[in-house]
Amino acid sequence: MNPLKYTFQLFILTVIMTALFACGPIKVKSGRPFTISQIDLIERGSTLKSDIEKSFGQPQMTGKDDEGMEIWSYLYIRASVPLMGDKLEEEFQRLSITFMEGDVVKSFNYETSR
Repeated sequence: MNPLKYTFQLFILTVIMTALFACGPIKVKSGRPFTISQIDLIERGSTLKSDIEKSFGQPQMTGKDDEGMEIWSYLYIRASVPLMGDKLEEEFQRLSITFMEGDVVKSFNYETSR
């Protein structure tokens, strides 16, 4: 077999395979999911920062509110974005916890996709 012809056939096969695989969905995943039972264990005024860290791990984001209180945020995203007419699949969870002095939970907010 002619080496040039073989190389050309391999190139064409590679292009075809790349095109076929490129038509698949784009998948994205960030963070780790958490459950309602984990959220239910959080109590304002008594749950400590160390308890939150044991249950949810290190926060993805930290910051301060307008009163200077520390905020920890947890985010979980899982999505499959189709390229060829399929339905978008997504799951989203966000948990923000505000701590008061003494590293005790002051308040928290939880959101999830439907």
